[in-house]
Amino acid sequence: GMSITGADASTPTRAGIPIGDLGSGLFSVIGMLSALLSREKTGKGQHLDLSLLDVQISLLTYMATMQTLSGVNPEPIGNAHFVHVPYNSFTTKNGFVVIAVITDAFWQELLNIVDIDNLRKEEFQSSTGRLQNQKFIESELNKKLSTETSEHWINALNSAKVPCAPINSFSQALSDEQVIHRNMVVEVEHPDGGKVKMPGNPIKLSYTDEDSFSPPPHLGQHTKETLIEWCNYSESEIIELIKKKVIAT
Repeated sequence: GMSITGADASTPTRAGIPIGDLGSGLFSVIGMLSALLSREKTGKGQHLDLSLLDVQISLLTYMATMQTLSGVNPEPIGNAHFVHVPYNSFTTKNGFVVIAVITDAFWQELLNIVDIDNLRKEEFQSSTGRLQNQKFIESELNKKLSTETSEHWINALNSAKVPCAPINSFSQALSDEQVIHRNMVVEVEHPDGGKVKMPGNPIKLSYTDEDSFSPPPHLGQHTKETLIEWCNYSESEIIELIKKKVIAT
């Protein structure tokens, strides 16, 4: 993914979060649930084999298919889209917004809002024409959008149902009223650090209540009970592992 992330091909850029690790955790759970469902039907358990590399290849999705069909290696294009224009982040008077024009109807609504005469030319009224003139269109939009605040443009675009969103800082995202309403910021009591706020559980079930959250364990906090309950280790075997510094408790 680094080869298609960033402003251009000169500097491959890492994603801001550990995609491979997070994706592997999610795929692991999906695999476990699939195996458990299979066991219910067949009575047979099975080994789950999953690797970080496999997950990252899987997450290349349609970009990988584009390469295999065309033989052309895709390159990074910043926050733009390979097909739709304008579909990018834009500078406002006090921040940034993302606007996603994926239909000609959305383009017409955007034109009514920004009222830029240079963008009303016939050649810009089709998706193909806009793609061919991407740099000019985005330059004109940046000039106009920088004259008002993000809030101004988001309100106007939302009223016209043009896909858009502000680019939030962490503090803005974590204090968003919808995020709070969805219980996506939870507070736990840490034995060493006091009250700690962290992201909540995005899975909301209609019948099952959300689990309560607990703080992360200390290093080795559950090693002993895990080895005894899950691996059938004896006390003497665990003591020997501790002496050899194989495990921490």
